[in-house]
Amino acid sequence: MKHLKHLLPLILFTITLFSCSKDDDNEKETSSNYIKIDTEDLGLKGGIIEDYGDFGNGTYNLDLTLYSSNVTYDGNSEPNGSGVLMYFEIFSETPEVLKPGIYSWINYEDPITTFSFDEGYIYQFDNLSSTYEAAFVSGTLTVKNSSKTQYEISFEGVDENGKTITGYYKGAIAYSLEEEM
Repeated sequence: MKHLKHLLPLILFTITLFSCSKDDDNEKETSSNYIKIDTEDLGLKGGIIEDYGDFGNGTYNLDLTLYSSNVTYDGNSEPNGSGVLMYFEIFSETPEVLKPGIYSWINYEDPITTFSFDEGYIYQFDNLSSTYEAAFVSGTLTVKNSSKTQYEISFEGVDENGKTITGYYKGAIAYSLEEEM
């Protein structure tokens, strides 16, 4: 009986330890940043918003670029490395920050409206040699819980080759104010 008294706390501690570890693993799975091209899953590491300012009609032109872990990109130079990069030319009703909502793809010949994007591209490359490049022909981009530097973004669409593109990113996004040309 003496041994059971000492063994019972050890068993309870072990059960508690393993059940906490399992919860942590589930959190990692649900918070991963990714892009999926048809069936190919690729991770996303970061992003940048390039602010091109007032576009007129109460819209602001904010270009969003998301990129994978082996890519370096600061908005001022060409991307470097190997991986995937996604680009969206977005029209928001607020300057400097993407307002939460659903942004829909529009044809670049259509009138620009808020909560839309008229260009969306996906680039896969290996040391800047393109391995896949395509434009979106339909899709949505959903922005939740935004601040000037923290975003939760999900997207889905179809590219010009008929491939389904989906993804999710939650985390910091850098900001860059661009000069008028």
